[in-house]
Amino acid sequence: MVEWYCRYVSNPMEVQQIKEERKILSVNTTTNRETWFTTDAYDDITMAEECLSLPATPSHKVGPVSDAMMPYCHISARIVAPMYGKRGGGIEVATMEPVWLCGLWDFRFKDWNF
Repeated sequence: MVEWYCRYVSNPMEVQQIKEERKILSVNTTTNRETWFTTDAYDDITMAEECLSLPATPSHKVGPVSDAMMPYCHISARIVAPMYGKRGGGIEVATMEPVWLCGLWDFRFKDWNF
């Protein structure tokens, strides 16, 4: 069975990197660019923020990315813990490697970029 992954992004620098370089890789250097994905596809940004315990409301959804395109995930699928006052409960995985772009959904315009 094919697994699909999405990433929810709120950092404008990461959105710009995705558009310019067409790769998905966290811009957070304090975590050594550890990049988190989910197997849950949320079309509602409030649900994504709550279930993934995101520190900020996402502006974009990246993906879906098939498991064939995903690099090694050093953190396997697990349940998201409550954090930042959010409830958690979604599924998350993490990788240190870039994932090459397959699409960028813009919540404001309800359209794919590129």
